[in-house]
Amino acid sequence: MLNEAKAYWSELGDVPVNENDEIDEDFKDFPKGTDKFEIWHYVEEHFNVSIVEDLMYDK
Repeated sequence: MLNEAKAYWSELGDVPVNENDEIDEDFKDFPKGTDKFEIWHYVEEHFNVSIVEDLMYDK
């Protein structure tokens, strides 16, 4: 499941974000204008990972 989370996180990294921390284009099931932190919480819950501990930094 960690590899799936990493792939999802990598794809999300290519999505532009505006000055209000909202995505500037649709991403998967999230429409343009979704707060990036909402997506971060989804990733943590759906993949049972920690963004900071498991995905932000290469280990």
